[in-house]
Amino acid sequence: MKQFLALTSFLMAAMLSPKIFAEDGFFIEPMITYQNFKADIEYPNTFLSDSSGDVKGTGFGLRLGGHVIDTVFLAADLRYSQPKYQDSNFEADAKESNYGVVLGLQMPIIGLRLWAGYVVDGVLDPKEDNGVDLKFKEASGPRLGAGFHVAMFSINLEYQNLKYDSTELEKLGPFTDVNAQDRIELTESGYVASVSFPISF
Repeated sequence: MKQFLALTSFLMAAMLSPKIFAEDGFFIEPMITYQNFKADIEYPNTFLSDSSGDVKGTGFGLRLGGHVIDTVFLAADLRYSQPKYQDSNFEADAKESNYGVVLGLQMPIIGLRLWAGYVVDGVLDPKEDNGVDLKFKEASGPRLGAGFHVAMFSINLEYQNLKYDSTELEKLGPFTDVNAQDRIELTESGYVASVSFPISF
């Protein structure tokens, strides 16, 4: 929550300051996404073995920000998806959300866009399956991307590497060391392909 408030305060201050964003530089950018991530999970002191799997599925996102100068933009980056989580221990539909900040460069003539972002917080919540119900929280990590802005839309590809620092153990079979829940670790890395629609004001 503190991270969210700090990010919100910074972006609001930037947007309200006429000296930070270029004239007519505000924009929103809704997007449709498809993610293909590899997930590595460690289960200490439980009956489950460490495993790796996939987190794949569609979602949507929204960037809200502005251009610091004509070619440089700064924005909040919000994501939501409903992927399928699958590893050797269980398989389930999931809900995933995260938010962060992005700083990017847009080349006006050829339409190439490059950006670097950082996910400040996030949650991955698979449904219960085979007596396993976990909720991964406090995601953070870098996200790098590139895209081409053509006409009214942009075609994008991003790579991200997130680590979830906290796990809520909602159910993990009958013989579980509850104290192990915050030592269950998930690392999620892979690619996000998207089509976005930048709208300037």
